[in-house]
Formats: sequence, C-alpha cells, structure tokens
Amino acid sequence: MARMSIMNPNDKSGTCPACAEEGVVGTPCGSRPCVRRGYHFIPTVFADEARDSVPDAMIGLVAGDNLLVSLLGSGGFGRVYLGLQLPLLMRVAVKLLSAEYVGAAAMEELRAKFEGEARALALVQHPHVVRLLQYGTFFDKPFLSMDYVADAVTLEEAIARKSAEASSFSLAEIQAILGQLLDGLGAAHELGVIHRDIKPANLMLQQAIGYPVFVRILDFGLAKFLDAGDSTTFLSGTPDYMAPEQIRRQDLGPWTDLYAVGTIAFELLFGRSPVRGETPQETLWRKLEVDFDPSASIAGLGLPLDTMDFLRLSLAADPGQRYRSACAMRLGMERALGVLSETSRVPAADFVTSPGGSADEGMRRWLEHEEVRLFPGLRNSPDED
Repeated sequence: MARMSIMNPNDKSGTCPACAEEGVVGTPCGSRPCVRRGYHFIPTVFADEARDSVPDAMIGLVAGDNLLVSLLGSGGFGRVYLGLQLPLLMRVAVKLLSAEYVGAAAMEELRAKFEGEARALALVQHPHVVRLLQYGTFFDKPFLSMDYVADAVTLEEAIARKSAEASSFSLAEIQAILGQLLDGLGAAHELGVIHRDIKPANLMLQQAIGYPVFVRILDFGLAKFLDAGDSTTFLSGTPDYMAPEQIRRQDLGPWTDLYAVGTIAFELLFGRSPVRGETPQETLWRKLEVDFDPSASIAGLGLPLDTMDFLRLSLAADPGQRYRSACAMRLGMERALGVLSETSRVPAADFVTSPGGSADEGMRRWLEHEEVRLFPGLRNSPDED
C-alpha cells in the first residue's frame, strides 16, 4: 500500500507495461501491437513493478473506466487489481472473474455469484461496508469496482502480528472492531442481506482520523438474500467461522453472521478459535454435536457472568438461542467488555498482584491459567502499556 505514496498526483507521465514506451497515464499506447491488445500507459512505478514480477496480461488494460495497474490479490475464480478510475485517476479495487477452464454451468454459477455480490454492495450502503462503484462486463466476463481501502491491513494480518509480537488488542480496540463490524452487518441485515463469510480475512482495519481503528467489511461474494428463502443448496463459508445452520444449509438468518462475530470476539480475547478440529471436516462435525459448548474451555477462568453470557449466546449451536440481531449483540458485547474492563482493574482474589505489580499483570495471570493460551498483556486502552 505504501507504494502509492510515492506517486505525485500531478505527474501524468507513464509507461506502457507491454512495450515500455512512454506517454500520458491513462491514454492508449500507440504502438501497433499495443493498440491491437488495448494497452494504456500506467504510472511508471507500476510499470517497473510489472516488469519485475510474473507477467500479467491484464495490467495496462481498462475495465469499464478503470485502468488496471497492479495485482492486489487472487483466489480460485477471481483476481483483485488496483485500478485508477479515469479520468481523475482515483484509486479503486477492481475484481475480475478469472476462471478459464470451467464448464458452462459452472461459469453461469460464477457469473451469478458476481452479480449477487454487486447487488449486495449496491443495496448495503454503510460507512463500514466497502462501496460498489461500478459493475459491468470485461472481455465478456463480469467485473466490479469498489472502494480501495488504503493504509489498511486485514484483521487476520493484525491478529498474526499481535501473536508474533506476544502482544494483544486492548479492550477498547476489541470493542471498536466488534462494534463497527456489528453496525455494518446490522445495516445489511435490515435489508435482508446475509454475508455468510464473515472472518478476519474479510475485514480491513483502516487508519482514519478520529478513529483508533476503522473497520471495512469486504467480499459479499457469498451473500444470501433472505427474500429468496432461508435455505441453500450448497455448503458455503469458512469452517472456523461457519454457524451450525450453515453446515445444515437451512434456517439461515442474521444470527448466522452473528455466530461468526462471536467466533472473532473469542479469538480476539483468547488468541484462538473456539472450535477447531484437526481438519476442516472435523471442525464442521464438532459444530454439529448437540452437546458441544465452545465456551466450556473457558468456564474455569472465573470470567464475569456478563462476559460468559455474551460468549454463550454468541456461539450457541441452536440459532434460536443465539443473538437475533446485531443491535442486541452489540449491547451484550458492550456489557461483556465493560465488566471485563472493570474486573481487570480489580483482579480475581486468586491472582492479587504482588507488591509493585500492576492490575494489568494480575489480569494477564488470571486469564492465562488452566492451559488456555490467551493473548498476554490484555489492556484496557491503546495507551496503557
């Protein structure tokens, strides 16, 4: 992301990524092969990058009015590029369908998925949900352009960084992340849209003035529209974050996304997933066990009742016993973290700090006993070190 900072927005000099000719960014390259293929001049910094990496025939082409300048990421059937929206060169993220060797039926399913994601993003307009800017066809395949979330990392990356540093998110940061995530999901749920793939990799943490952290929800590619029913034909989602009803493929609703939020809350607090088998299949089977309680592994920690209630309600196997709305879950989360914050200043009797020790240290020791690996040094605010 930092590479964008070295671009001068007033500098329109560019280079063709195909033939290295120089010209004005966004204008077509005039060499005959490039005219035939549709290449345009891109900022020289990206042309240099393209020459130093694996060749990508999409760099320098224009999808809709978006000049593709760099590959941001790729999956099984899609690629996401950094684009510059012409003529103002505004940074955007452009998602292309990249499946080449699939049958006609599979291709139609993928097209429907792309259109579903575009419909969901067009419908759900909220500060914590990435915006749809354009939807169209590129080389007879669908594409969509969205906000480019600059100066950001995924929550997955942030969790890995905290773990590597043996540090933790503060309670204030956890409350901000979960609260903003629930606000964005609440907006989607009110419109009958279920995300179905909420996980740390699909949440961007962006730097924003006035916010310690600003959450953006990505990837509505598995979005479910409830006006089409509450069941589904295909098993979709990510095992660690899938609710039991997703596995059964019926009774889907807002509570389905809220189970994933509960899983993320558990992970932020305790540094691990509440349900994880040796294989993805084992994880799914454990979630279908009627008597399996993910909160049982922390039952002996002496956590405040409101905190335990929040985790039990968030991760209940029966969707009827789970939070039914993002608003209700937000209230439960605020109570759960509020009492945890208060308790961290007055540690449990078994872990009273020694002379010269701190309440933070007492909380850390309290939360780390009983062979449950937790993030060390749980703090009340980002400024408490």
